[in-house]
Amino acid sequence: MKRTGIDYYFIGLLGVIAAFIGFKFPHLSLPYFWDEAWVYAPAVLEMHKSGLSLLPDAIPPELSRGHPLLFHFLAALWVKIFGTSFFAVHSFPMLISVALLVAVYFFCKTFFSPLVGLLSSIMLAVQPLLLAQSSFLLPEVMMALWTILCLWFYLKEKWILFIVFASLMLLTKESGIVLLGTIGLWTLFENIFLKKGTLNIVSLLKTCAYITAPLLIAGVYFVIQKLQCGWFLYPEHWGMMTFDWVIFHRKFLDIYGFILQGQGRYVLFISFFVCLSFFWKSLIGLEKIFVPAGYAIATFILFNVWSANDKIMLVLVLIIFARLYQLIFIKQYYENREAGKLLAISALFVFIYFIFCQLNFLSLRYLLLLLPVVIIIVFGFISQVFENKWVFVAIAFVCILNCFRQLNKYDTVGDYNLSYVDGVKAQQKSVKYFEQNNWNEKKIYTGFNSSVSLNSLQAGYCREANKFIKLTDTLTSDVEFCVFTNIEPQADYDSLLNEINLELLTSIEENKVWIDIYKFNGFVNDTSPHIAVTKREVKKF
Repeated sequence: MKRTGIDYYFIGLLGVIAAFIGFKFPHLSLPYFWDEAWVYAPAVLEMHKSGLSLLPDAIPPELSRGHPLLFHFLAALWVKIFGTSFFAVHSFPMLISVALLVAVYFFCKTFFSPLVGLLSSIMLAVQPLLLAQSSFLLPEVMMALWTILCLWFYLKEKWILFIVFASLMLLTKESGIVLLGTIGLWTLFENIFLKKGTLNIVSLLKTCAYITAPLLIAGVYFVIQKLQCGWFLYPEHWGMMTFDWVIFHRKFLDIYGFILQGQGRYVLFISFFVCLSFFWKSLIGLEKIFVPAGYAIATFILFNVWSANDKIMLVLVLIIFARLYQLIFIKQYYENREAGKLLAISALFVFIYFIFCQLNFLSLRYLLLLLPVVIIIVFGFISQVFENKWVFVAIAFVCILNCFRQLNKYDTVGDYNLSYVDGVKAQQKSVKYFEQNNWNEKKIYTGFNSSVSLNSLQAGYCREANKFIKLTDTLTSDVEFCVFTNIEPQADYDSLLNEINLELLTSIEENKVWIDIYKFNGFVNDTSPHIAVTKREVKKF
């Protein structure tokens, strides 16, 4: 490379980006789906219409949901330049996704090597979660980009750039405070417990001032929001927080399973622990056995032993992971200060954000910002373990291939995998069916997504806004038609079919996505005019 002056790794990155864009190109013209159809697209289009502004009252709170408006502002600016077509609007998050791949490449190139950068970018590019979110008008990809940039400039002590990007992160979404909190905790832990010699109080206070500066900048926004709207944080979001132990148990398993095992990533983590155990020279004696065994035992306990009423097992799992953190990341910190610090603070952030997600409303797309961090941790560490780069390449290739195999595989439908493409196509067909039958004034029982697609012109499915005026999510005796789908949880499909008389009119299918449309002929036991509908389980494939 030095002789020819050609950076083949960067050329490889450009090839990855070209393939990434080529794969996503057909998806850019699809209508909006789920939350982007519900609030984000209407919010951006409203700001485009009423005028660009970062002030909290720029758009109605029911559209902004109380979030800071940087994402909406930038998206509305993009729309003003390039137009309101689906292709134009979806090109905005696509551009951010490409920037994320580039940022991951240069981040890894800086702290490890260009080879690690290229392979990490490829691994990230084949994640079904990123491939889905890369064309959604949602802020998750932007949050992932800010996360990488904030870590980069913190580790390099480029404080002005750190303050700028940390402020942008907080003005995109409030959850950015988790990264700042992690950086603050790590700074205190490192200076008090890890660094040798006398504690430099002045230097520590100076670093803490840099870390808190973005909080002060973003705090101005929330003070203005209090003055304009009457609250610092959106009240409905406060109501979604829960400290219920049973809910915590379910979310813990959902997040753990998704990040460490879902979408083919189980090979990534198995490779990580096996490589450290058998090939990392820093582990000695029983440590080599404990690393893979500890991970395997913790996973077994969580999914086979831990019950919703058992807190002791969780404590045991946390003790195991704390010991793994000490053996792997703290030990690496002492061996390679710069790379070790990166790995240690990144792992701490993954854990703290993991806990943060337990306490708040959970959508799996919120975990997107963890993916590049996790990939950097694993590939960065494995590259340090092997002196022969081709062994690292072989391991990385197996991990990438296993995730690539999962691209079009899904068991549930959502905006966290490519099932949404089938979901959009199925909804397009169902709305067309409703319009062809002229059911404008018919009372229709349906779920959230079908309601949005039938009522919102901006969502891109129907030809008129509020065309279907009698949509309901409560099943009563005067309902005329019912819509059931596996796009979202609804009433229990199987049990409800035994309680009501239905005549199947049409069944729409796109791969594993289905939408069933029925004529409602009353309840089997019609002694009560009203039945409260409970949450349904997704119909099994």
